[in-house]
Amino acid sequence: MKQPDSLGDLIKGTGYPFNEAFLKAMDRQTIMQTMPEVRKAQWGEEKYHKYGSTAVFSFNTFMLDFEGWKAFYAGTGERPDDELGLLLDALKQADVDPEVRNFVFDLTCNTGSDQIITSVFDVDTNPDGVFDEKDHEKQYDLNFGVLESRFAFSCGNLFPCLAKDNGVPLFGDRSGGGSCSIYHCLSAEGQMFVLSSNMRLADKDGNNIDSGIEPDYPMLGEDAEGDPDYTTLFDLEYIDKTMNELFPEEEESSEPDESSVPEAGKPDDKGGNPNTGAAAGFAVIAVIAAAGIVFRKRS
Repeated sequence: MKQPDSLGDLIKGTGYPFNEAFLKAMDRQTIMQTMPEVRKAQWGEEKYHKYGSTAVFSFNTFMLDFEGWKAFYAGTGERPDDELGLLLDALKQADVDPEVRNFVFDLTCNTGSDQIITSVFDVDTNPDGVFDEKDHEKQYDLNFGVLESRFAFSCGNLFPCLAKDNGVPLFGDRSGGGSCSIYHCLSAEGQMFVLSSNMRLADKDGNNIDSGIEPDYPMLGEDAEGDPDYTTLFDLEYIDKTMNELFPEEEESSEPDESSVPEAGKPDDKGGNPNTGAAAGFAVIAVIAAAGIVFRKRS
């Protein structure tokens, strides 16, 4: 096999021309700086929002308090109040609220995770600190949705993929990609850089998801100059209205009718995203959500 002669050759090996790879990286940097400020201006700093019959929780990272959870399951510590703990509290708050029927995971500012490799999960879906048959029961009487953006990366890209594979409607803009394992490299001058490898995740049909997951209900608008208007992603009224149309109040919580969720275009089947991450990270919430949805189907 011929070895690449330069960084440019390595980037070309990902499937993107050098200029396009550079522009994609710069675009991501702009979104990383802009999206949190836009969301803060629209929704404030609160993580839990309620509009009509829909609750939205802003889930910003899959990086968890691993030591805290180990202690919790060993019976030597309290349940951590990390991002997962806050999500579980939000799910409970929504589930006991008689006005709330829908729950939307907001991943618009989700940065992903840090797990190196995972092959098998046992998921405590209740979570009562015990892995048992109760984890196979329906946990929440809620209809689920996901709000995504190009900020959402790595596990923030895997989550909407798993959700879509299980029939959960996606709102917002295409997710940011990041489905490849990565190479940590050193140049001859000692400069460290990271590149996507040829190993990547796929959806249930085997499609490449490294370029992101298209939403079923696009919400990204444009300003007067034709630039992206990210404020439109945080339209709670539209999300609530659409969720209620998908899940009419007279029906029990269920997955939407197959004909009600439009099929978004398949992701571009290109090579690895030049600014990708190891999306096969911990993703415990994605597994919990996917498992909960599957169990709801069976109930």
